[in-house]
This record gives sequence, structure tokens and C-alpha cells, in this order.
Amino acid sequence: MTARCIPLFPLLVALLIGVATFAPASPAAAEAPPDFMLPPMPVDADASGFLYGTVTTTRGERIEGRLRWDDEEAFWGDFFNSSKQTRPYVDLLRDARPVEREPIKVLGFTIGYTSDEPDHERNRYFVARFGDIDQLELRGRNRVIVTLKSDLTLEVRGGSNDVGAEIWIWSDDEESPRTVPWHRIRTIAFAAAPDDAAADVFRIMGAVTTRDDTVFRGGIQWDLEECVSIDKLDGDDRDGDRWSIPMGAIASIEREGRDSSRVTLRAGEAVVLDGTNDVDDSMRGVFVEDPRFGRVQVSWDAFARADFDPPGSSGPAYDDYPPRGPLSGTVETRGGQRLRGRIAFDLDEAEGWEMLDGTQDGVEYAIPFSLVKRVTPRGSDRSEVELHDGTELTLEDSADVGDGNAGVAVVVDDTPRYVAWDEIASIVFDAP
Repeated sequence: MTARCIPLFPLLVALLIGVATFAPASPAAAEAPPDFMLPPMPVDADASGFLYGTVTTTRGERIEGRLRWDDEEAFWGDFFNSSKQTRPYVDLLRDARPVEREPIKVLGFTIGYTSDEPDHERNRYFVARFGDIDQLELRGRNRVIVTLKSDLTLEVRGGSNDVGAEIWIWSDDEESPRTVPWHRIRTIAFAAAPDDAAADVFRIMGAVTTRDDTVFRGGIQWDLEECVSIDKLDGDDRDGDRWSIPMGAIASIEREGRDSSRVTLRAGEAVVLDGTNDVDDSMRGVFVEDPRFGRVQVSWDAFARADFDPPGSSGPAYDDYPPRGPLSGTVETRGGQRLRGRIAFDLDEAEGWEMLDGTQDGVEYAIPFSLVKRVTPRGSDRSEVELHDGTELTLEDSADVGDGNAGVAVVVDDTPRYVAWDEIASIVFDAP
């Protein structure tokens, strides 16, 4: 058989084409497409809304800069969540409604007791905006002494992943953030960011519209997590390709049926995405820091669309959260009695920075009591709530506004008086 000679040049060309086709992408090729490029940061970009402070480690090192709790809380209006360890007014409820206990016996021996002790006698949530906090002092992995701006100190333990989080710190003298594990921290002292503070990312701000055309405007946290320009929204298009889009490159997100969303980029392109909890009915909701209400959480069922602002404001600054002291006002009973003094609502919330919770039309409200003027119970599961600006809401699905409420303590002439929830006609709070 006669051997044939294969021309070398065409063979080399084919090999080079094959290598180029199947070789891994270079770092430059792996970058986001041009349409995903973020808009430029304004020269006068505002960084005052970002968390800022000084972290002192267990070794005595002090690190000052912009802060973030893991990949979640980053702004003064975000919540620090935990569990209170002291509830001074619960004894009033115990005296009014003694807990019944029955012995548990095995083979004639008592080994314990049953209890109808209600949940509110066991654990009470601690919720405060970071802007209301002066300092956190860590006492071990699970225990924290919280000092509020009002100089009130409270001990909290666990209760959420905020206690035990890894803290990210962007300091001026380092190019990339440092991460400090919780157990390496002694104190975190919060402060207003200096005037020359800068951030290399911008906050996601804009308007969220519900299906009944209610509009909430302010800082946005998508899927309860993505809140800055480099956080990613993930989803699959109709060809099955995965998109991972920086939030700062998105102009709007609109619900498209039950299990998908139409995402429009700032560059103009639009794509329908599904397949992840960023864009379908498994999405956990959208936080909006609306100054009229504090913070709301719009559920997927209530959500219609979100329209995002260009980079600019980072939201309220640390000094925009003034110290809030004890609640006071007047409680009127169904029997016509009026009690005036300091108030502990639900035997637990006794300060203006604490939150009144409830739901209306698929939107969960967490309203600082400093904004609340009046609460009027209506039936067993809801209340009418009037704010100091005249806004009226009917809230339900929360122990704060239904018969799960433990009642109210009113401190009259230094003597606490207990009023059961089903005896309350209305509560009127003094203006802060």
C-alpha cells in the first residue's frame, strides 16, 4: 500500500482551531459581558448609610472601617436580631394568670411537671436597627451586651445568625476587606462614617410596587439578602442558560407569572428567568426600608415589580437615628378606665426603637414604636394602627396585634399596672 503525505499546514490550522475552541476561558474571557457592566460610581457617592465602626479584637487590635455582617446586613436600617434575657414585666402576667402545672409520674415517682406556660414567658425576640445601637460587647460565642444610643443596656443571647456572624471590615489602609470571626471580637463600637469615607459599591435603592399598586420606596434587599451593586441575581433563561447578574446592572424586575421574572438591564436588554429562589415563587420576599414605616417585607404573592435607581444615596446615616427612650401614653380599657404612664407593650416592647409587627395584604410591617400613635384591637386577630403622620393600617398575623399579645404594663406613679389584651379598647402613644 502506498503511503500518502498529509499537508502539514492545514493540519496545524485545524489543531489550533480545536485548541481555541475547547481550551478553558482565560480570566479576561470569564469576566461579565459588557451589558452586565455596572454604572460608574458618582464622584460624590454617598457612603454615610453604610455600617461603620471600630472592631476591637480579643488581642486588643482596633480595626476601623465600613462593616458588613457576613454577606447580609450592611446598612444602618438593617436589623440586629437576637433573644432578650430579661423581661421585667412578665411577673405581672404570672400574677394575673398563674401557670398551671401537673406532675409527671413514672412508676409512682414524680420526675417533672407539665406546664401551660405561654411562649411569651420563655423567649422574647430582640430586634433593633443597627442605627439605634451604640456598642456590642461580646461575652463568649453566644452572649452579647447591647448598649443602645439611649444608654440602655440589655443582655441578649443567640436567636439568629447575627450572633456568631463573621464580620467584614473595609478599612482605609487595606485594599480588600478583612474578615474577623465572631469569637475573635471583644467589642464593636458603631459611629458615623467620616465625611471622606467612600465605598466601591453602591446601595440598591428604588421602588417596589405590589399587585394592588401600593408603592414602597427606599433601600431594597432582594430575596432578603442582595442589597449592594455587586451582589448577584441568579436565574435560568428559556434556553436553560444560567445568568448571574450584578444587582447594580439591573434596571427593573417584574413578576412574570408565578414562577419566573422579567429582568431588564440598565443597558436595555430584557430576559425572563426562572429556576432559582431569586426569580420564582420560592423567593423569600423583598425588604424595603421605607422611612414612612421603618421596614416592610413584600412577599412574592404580593410582589408586582421593582424599579431600581441609578447609584446615588446610601440611605439614612447613623446620626439620622436619634436616641429613643421609654414609651409612654394612655391605655383605655373596655370598661372606660384610663391609665397614663410608661408603657410596656406586649409586656416586652418598652422603648421607642422597638418594633410593632403585623401583616396587611401580603406585606409584613416592622414599625418602630416611635412612629406609632394609636393601636386599637379589632377582634381576636387584628388591630387598627395609626401612625403619627396620619397613615392608617389594619395589621394581623402577629402576636403584637392579636390575642397572642400578652397584654400591656402601664407604670403609673412608679407602680406597674397590668391590662390584659382582651380588656384594651385603645392605646395612644405620646409623640417622641
